[in-house]
Amino acid sequence: MSAYLSYLYRSGEKRVYGQIITFESRRGEKMFERYGFKVLNRAEITKYKAFYPESVYLSTVIKNLETAGPLSAYSRVRE
Repeated sequence: MSAYLSYLYRSGEKRVYGQIITFESRRGEKMFERYGFKVLNRAEITKYKAFYPESVYLSTVIKNLETAGPLSAYSRVRE
């Protein structure tokens, strides 16, 4: 993942975003923040209620490739 994010940055991309399935007890906002992503939105998916005991969400995350190192919790300024 770090290599891919570095490739995107070298190719001129400034930000990357994606959507991922998250759970009430796993893959929370703090986990994404640890790797430099910001959670923009989290919407509950109800189609799994009959199959899974916890709430299931579709989370949209974004990472600014200009100010944070790939998969790093430490921000840096690019010159």
